Amino acid sequence: MQYRIRYKQGHAALGGLVRFSVQLDSSVDGVTWDPIDGGTTDLSVSASELLVIINNGSLSGEQKLGEVHGLLMQQVEAMGVIQSLEALRGVEALLPSGWPVVVGL
Repeated sequence: MQYRIRYKQGHAALGGLVRFSVQLDSSVDGVTWDPIDGGTTDLSVSASELLVIINNGSLSGEQKLGEVHGLLMQQVEAMGVIQSLEALRGVEALLPSGWPVVVGL
């Protein structure tokens, strides 16, 4: 399974933050991407951290974007959503008939 962040927009926020509205997507083949349930969220980054990256004269524009993306990926990983999806897919692989599952009490 492959995952990506789709950045929808960014805006300045209170507390010296920049907030990015994102959608997390998954793909089996890397061609067709589907939104992850519950994967629409806001990620906030310190404006001062962003300015350090932006003002770094030794990085190209592409490298700067990569650094910004890295900051946001740290938050995505901390949220645990990718780990949760992998665990759910593991459980679903154990269900030969899929959902729903009925178990006697």
